[in-house]
Amino acid sequence: MKEESLALERGAADFIDKARGVDVLAKRLERVVEAAINPVGPVSVEKSIVVGKLVLKPTVSRAYWNELDVGLTVGEYSIVDLLASNVGRYMTYRAIYDRLRYEGFNAGNGANWEGDLMARKNKDKDNKSTKPPKKRER
Repeated sequence: MKEESLALERGAADFIDKARGVDVLAKRLERVVEAAINPVGPVSVEKSIVVGKLVLKPTVSRAYWNELDVGLTVGEYSIVDLLASNVGRYMTYRAIYDRLRYEGFNAGNGANWEGDLMARKNKDKDNKSTKPPKKRER
């Protein structure tokens, strides 16, 4: 009895005294294994986000519509999760972009970004001014 108490105090899930005999030992081990395979009692249920027919499962980054897997990429899921978690709130482009990349991520601002933009604007302007409008044939 003292050994059993000590074992349980130190974190044992169960205590099996070998002095009880091989048959009892075998039956107790069988029950311990069965309990591990088929636990009795409340089973942990994943917390889901539900918005109408949309169900999001954050622990596995999966989205379901009418119980069918939507098949989103991790990035797409992240954006849908942000929007579904903030229903009724205004979400800025910046907030969505930060969720997809990381906070403060800045795309398109390389060394030639402004120069490329100006070149495209000038090219469009040149094309419009040098070409006469086409006459419609009847």
